[in-house]
Amino acid sequence: MPAQPVYFDLDGTLVDTFPGLFAAVNWLRVAHGLGEADAAQVRGWIGGGIDALLSGAVPHVDPSRLREPFLEHYVGAPLLSSRPYDGIEALLDALASRPLAIVTNKHAQSVERLIEHLGWGDRFAAIVCPHDNVRKPDPEMVERARETARIDRADGWFVGDSSFDIETGRGARLRTIAVTWGFRTRDELLSCGPDVVVDSPAELLQILTADRIVS
Repeated sequence: MPAQPVYFDLDGTLVDTFPGLFAAVNWLRVAHGLGEADAAQVRGWIGGGIDALLSGAVPHVDPSRLREPFLEHYVGAPLLSSRPYDGIEALLDALASRPLAIVTNKHAQSVERLIEHLGWGDRFAAIVCPHDNVRKPDPEMVERARETARIDRADGWFVGDSSFDIETGRGARLRTIAVTWGFRTRDELLSCGPDVVVDSPAELLQILTADRIVS
């Protein structure tokens, strides 16, 4: 039987986008007369999509008015400062023979630019971003990835760094893996009830290539 598919979150799971997001959020706050937010605040706003991020950053302005200027700024130098976490390229190389997909709440414009910057266009059979108000934790995101990638099996793994990811995977009846190198603490991740928590891409690879869940 072919290897199980793996559905990945993007920010905080495959790629460290925090430095660029942190800089862009504080650029936006200063532009609207607010002081700079600290790292913990910005981390707390990430994960629910661009409108959730913007609502946290500048709460007195409708996020629809902030989206365009923020994206114009972010897709330049801040986005291009993003890098894969150590060990992720090797992980993706090792999993290249199986169906891989990205399921993210990141805005499509940013995702397209980031994937191009990283040279990852051929690594994934599907890349699914929010569309028609459908976003994680709606399991429809996984179904769209299955359809795009022509994945005909319902099992697999969902890998991410937030409650949105664990809820999405669980809703899609996938086994879930939480990674600790992203935007949430281990305790926050454990409270979401993932099947497995891992501390490194090497440990993640061991889980994904094993025949059983290792606790």
